[in-house]
Amino acid sequence: RDVEGRLEYGLVGLQDSEVQEHTIGAVAPANSSVRAAELDVNHLAPGETGRWAAYCRFVAEGQTVSLNRRFLAGFRFNSLEMPKARFSHRLDDDVLVFKADSYVWQIRIEAPAGLEADDNYVDLLPGEERRIQMRGPKAFLPRAKVTALNE
Repeated sequence: RDVEGRLEYGLVGLQDSEVQEHTIGAVAPANSSVRAAELDVNHLAPGETGRWAAYCRFVAEGQTVSLNRRFLAGFRFNSLEMPKARFSHRLDDDVLVFKADSYVWQIRIEAPAGLEADDNYVDLLPGEERRIQMRGPKAFLPRAKVTALNE
């Protein structure tokens, strides 16, 4: 079925977590893909590409359905100028709640056998809060370990 929502896209500064965001209404057509927007990065100086990541998030019914990012420096991850991630997490019943104060690259939830996360290896934008459902024995929840690549 078609899904209506909003598309949030733009740039996030890897050093200072500055966000340049655009938001438009969008429809994700059933069983297909469409180009819904285009991001112009021509205003960035050639030497600045390693300082930015482009991102796109589709939100429907209040939930992030899809989030992706692309480092403008390409696959030269070792040349990215990214400070240590600033984020927190807490357990709310059987849900891990994350809150980002900066750009967070690839949160990883390492859970013991028998405990599974509904999502994993997620990026967070500055100011974003994300809730990830955990499934399995509640006694295992405190043993889940959380890390990020830029931690």
